[in-house]
Amino acid sequence: MITTQNKHVYIKTINYSNDYKKECAKVRNGWTSLLIIKDASPEVEKITGLTALSQDLYGNKVIPIGGDNNKDSGHIWHETEMLWHNDRAYSKDVHPVVGLYCVSAPKGSASTRFCDMQTAYEEAPQRLKDKSKIKCVSDVDKYFQQMQYPHTFKEERNEKIYRKRSKAVHDLVMYDDSGTWFFFSPAYTHVDHQDELVKHCLQDKYIYEHVWSNNDLLVYNNLKLIHARGETPSKVKRRHLRYALT
Repeated sequence: MITTQNKHVYIKTINYSNDYKKECAKVRNGWTSLLIIKDASPEVEKITGLTALSQDLYGNKVIPIGGDNNKDSGHIWHETEMLWHNDRAYSKDVHPVVGLYCVSAPKGSASTRFCDMQTAYEEAPQRLKDKSKIKCVSDVDKYFQQMQYPHTFKEERNEKIYRKRSKAVHDLVMYDDSGTWFFFSPAYTHVDHQDELVKHCLQDKYIYEHVWSNNDLLVYNNLKLIHARGETPSKVKRRHLRYALT
């Protein structure tokens, strides 16, 4: 096991399939925030216990990043960068654990960055912790107001419904037996002291950047980590399969 400079991020290679579920359970329980498995088996559901997601927005398990349009759904994905976020933070039922399996990552594919919000909380000044003991609205419409959303709705009506309904209220500070963290998505969360949170949390010392290779499997605690990706050129066909603990 290689431990990065962050307290809760681990890079690990697992050789036996019966180890996968045990290691994924540590992510679910909060003792590991990010598990990185190289040369993983493509039988992700079987070996991890995670469920393949039929994406609620675009109707396909495959995330066609890199300008590879999904013609069978009501959405067209783009290769633009994505803002820092927790998956489905705008929903009441945020997935606690998410897995990304890399099918293809040709040269030029964007990396994915993960920010350790638990260590960021632990090392935050007390005044920032105190003013964060509040509830906040997470709203997908905030993303649209900041930059191009990573996919375009083919029907304007569907976009309006999505932007209107996709919002939820969450505690800005969450905790479990393994620790306490900021549950803050710059892409979605409305909070008065956002600039202060961003300045503190998005320091390099809390961030791990993953450069993808084929058959990489990343399993992460979606409550404790926020993530972002860079831009992938449209000619590059970067493909991932997405899984979650539902």
